[in-house]
Amino acid sequence: RESTLVRPISDVLCLCVYDCDLDHDGDDDVFFRIRIHDAADAAVDDADARTRGDPAAASTGVTLRELKAAPKSRVVVDLDGYGKVLLQEFMGDVYAVSNKCPHLGLSMQGKTELLSAKVNDDCSIVCPAHGSTFDMKTGAAKGEWCPNLPTLPVVGKPFAGEPKGIATYAVTVDESSGAISIA
Repeated sequence: RESTLVRPISDVLCLCVYDCDLDHDGDDDVFFRIRIHDAADAAVDDADARTRGDPAAASTGVTLRELKAAPKSRVVVDLDGYGKVLLQEFMGDVYAVSNKCPHLGLSMQGKTELLSAKVNDDCSIVCPAHGSTFDMKTGAAKGEWCPNLPTLPVVGKPFAGEPKGIATYAVTVDESSGAISIA
């Protein structure tokens, strides 16, 4: 059993209180986690604390023409039932992935160049914060997990955690209007 309370502390900090049975002894253990958010994601996204279910196809409000004209052919949209979704046109195809890196929930695409994901020639996207790479088709983590985190003597990378994939969404583009929808 796990319950979660998420509260914003400031524009970039969020306090998460977890109440769960960590040691499986029947008693609830409480632990805290502070999540650092990019200012673009300062609003608390509680997608991690709810069940997404299987929402119907959702219009992104973006057309293929608009996506191709956007800087880096990339747009972030906030959709009910999905949260913030990064749309990326790459080599003639459109991909949709969560705008939250699964490592710490930081934005894949923020408001500045420093907080802007890189897209590789192999159809993968790289988190700007810690350098983790994800396949845009499958969401699978590729290569070294969090290569930009420092390696400490004896302990290695204690804050890297285990590799996780990023959420991906099926994309449809209306042939006549160019409207982009995800499911």
